[in-house]
Amino acid sequence: MRSDGQIDERPDVGSREIEAIRQAIVRLRQFRFCGPGDDPDEQLAVTMGYRHLLIQLKRLATPLLPVDAATRLNALDVEIDNIYTVYEAAPEVDALIPVIEKTVDPIETHRLLPELPATERLREVLERRGLSSVREELDRVVLNVAGDPPTSITAASSMLESLFKCFLEDGGHAQPTKKTAKPLWNRASKHLSLDPASKEDDDIRRILSGLSSIVDGIAALRTHTGSAHGRGKRSYRLLARHAQLSAHAAQTLAWFVIETWEERDTERSG
Repeated sequence: MRSDGQIDERPDVGSREIEAIRQAIVRLRQFRFCGPGDDPDEQLAVTMGYRHLLIQLKRLATPLLPVDAATRLNALDVEIDNIYTVYEAAPEVDALIPVIEKTVDPIETHRLLPELPATERLREVLERRGLSSVREELDRVVLNVAGDPPTSITAASSMLESLFKCFLEDGGHAQPTKKTAKPLWNRASKHLSLDPASKEDDDIRRILSGLSSIVDGIAALRTHTGSAHGRGKRSYRLLARHAQLSAHAAQTLAWFVIETWEERDTERSG
């Protein structure tokens, strides 16, 4: 860690360590306390149990945290014969858990990013162009591909929506009344000259129609199976490979939009 509290590079942390941190957080959140007037044996069990989880969290999370959060976590202690030290530590642990989760999530995302082709390069381009909202959705896409396909698909649709909105805002173009994927794409594609109807070549029209189908397909899959909407009686057997298909398709479209966008910017400035 640097002196300003930031991590120089993402630590080399494996999936087991990340999972252990998450499990410790779950157990701390679900921990059952007792009162100071309860049986001494029960108080002892509570202090020992909470102390064990706190030590585990310290050893796993402290090396990953910014300096100030790491210092706060290391300062906590629970005495096995003093139930009041649990009461003092618990609120501080609760306050630190969001910081720990915010630190761990990008580490896990970075570990998973190489599993999707060109994801890291796309992420760098988004950061360079200041498209942080799009990058955050990209991270959610990748982070949830295997473990939570509906959330990954929802993020893929949100990533495209965010990208189209950013393009329209950057160019000073009016946005559609309904700010969902299809209307946003229809408006953005016209300003990017990607509307199939504007092309004479039949092959190009087919390819551009395919891009529209990607937007339609991911948006429809989000509606039917994603985590952003309630579901009806019909259930979909959504697998990780379906989420990965959406992730690949969304990234391909995002790449093409950004490349076309940058080309338009170059033409205007030239």
